[in-house]
Amino acid sequence: MNIEQRQHLEQLKRTNKERQQKKEIENNVLLLECKVALGTAGKLLEQEEKNIVYRVFKERIPFLPWGIDWKRFNSFYKIDKIEEIDEKCKCKDFYIIWCDELPIIKSDIVTIIRNIDDVCAVEADTWLFSVDYSEIIEFYHEGQIMFGVVNKEEKSK
Repeated sequence: MNIEQRQHLEQLKRTNKERQQKKEIENNVLLLECKVALGTAGKLLEQEEKNIVYRVFKERIPFLPWGIDWKRFNSFYKIDKIEEIDEKCKCKDFYIIWCDELPIIKSDIVTIIRNIDDVCAVEADTWLFSVDYSEIIEFYHEGQIMFGVVNKEEKSK
C-alpha cells in the first residue's frame, strides 16, 4: 500500500468514525430529551467550537481520577440547594459538558437549573463551565454539587 492509499484509508476511517459518533448521538434518548427540555435556549456547539471549549476545559480544570481536584482552587463551595447556583454565578451563560464523546451545549444558567434533572440524566458526571472560563460547577455522580472560581493560570503546574 503506497502513501496515497494509506492516507485515503485513514481519511475513510475518520469519516466512518464521525458518522458512527453522529448516529450514536442521534440515538441518545437522554441527550435528545435534554435538548428538548432546554428548547431554544440550548445551542449545540459545532465540532470546531466544541473542540476549543473542551481543550480549554481540560487545560484549566485540574482533575483527579474520580473528579475535579477542588484543593487546587483558591475559591470553591459545596452547593446544598440548587437555587444557590444562580446566586454564586457571576457569569450567566454556561457550557454543559459531559464526556468527550458527547456534544457540548451552551445555555443560560436559569434554563439549565430549571431543567437540571434532564441535563444531569445524560451522563453520570456533568460540568457547567462558564463561557468566560471563570467558573465551574460539578454535578458529581454521587449527588454532590460543587462550585468553583477557576484560577487564571493553567493547571499544568
